[in-house]
Amino acid sequence: MVLMSGNRRVVLKFRNAREAVDFVDLLTRRVKMGELIISVRSNTVELRIRGDKESSDIMLAEALKIYGVFKARNGGSMDLSVLISMAQPTHSVPFDVVTAILNEEGYYSELSGIRLRTQAPLDEVINVIRSVAFMYASMANLSITQNAKKIIATHSRINGLDIAKTMQVLSSMGILREYRNGESTVITASTSFEEYINSITRLNQRTKLG
Repeated sequence: MVLMSGNRRVVLKFRNAREAVDFVDLLTRRVKMGELIISVRSNTVELRIRGDKESSDIMLAEALKIYGVFKARNGGSMDLSVLISMAQPTHSVPFDVVTAILNEEGYYSELSGIRLRTQAPLDEVINVIRSVAFMYASMANLSITQNAKKIIATHSRINGLDIAKTMQVLSSMGILREYRNGESTVITASTSFEEYINSITRLNQRTKLG
């Protein structure tokens, strides 16, 4: 990366031309202020930023934020807002669920403020975000508590089950329960999401030990 802050010129290098184009597409979708002149040559992107100091600083910070996620393609620290822009999920996604799933898949991951620190490759992170969004969209019209939704989504992903089958399995295990309030029924969980994660982690550890 070459950065000349005086005239806000930035030169960024990527793995290949496709990645460079993806960066430009994402940057132009997220930056809506000032003037941005972009030149792409193979795997190299040159940015020239024009505008007042405040807008130029914001555009530069945004460009470097996005670039940081591409540089962490094989694992690293990733900005959550950039991940959301890349994944374009169909439904809002709780990132503690994404983190839990990545950990259960064998990629150490943790949330740190507005960043996800993970050993997972970027493609897998995006895949998990989209998967969780799809599951949450499937549960959007069901009367399920947020805690129960987190458990259902996680169990569904790590076991390769659809939402309906997952709810049947969790109900048979006593993890999901129905709570009647007058004429309405709400599906709740008998345990917290955190305790559920701890329990499957302990189970996996015992399985590995044989």
